[in-house]
Amino acid sequence: VAQVMLDHFGIGFAEGGKMSLKLTNVLWVDEDVTTHGKIRESEPEGTRNRVHCDVWSEKVDGTRILIGAASALED
Repeated sequence: VAQVMLDHFGIGFAEGGKMSLKLTNVLWVDEDVTTHGKIRESEPEGTRNRVHCDVWSEKVDGTRILIGAASALED
């Protein structure tokens, strides 16, 4: 999840990123996963905006192994 947020928001995640995650299922060795994020809202924070996202990771069969929220600063 951190890599997805860093790839999308760059320095805004590195400087002010936050995450709250819950593990929801077992991930076995050699299983592939895909991580997703969806912007939920944006609100002013100082001179920038904080973007709040819903995030999750899932196995190939669609089973979610992790759910949570993450945020980053954006200009």
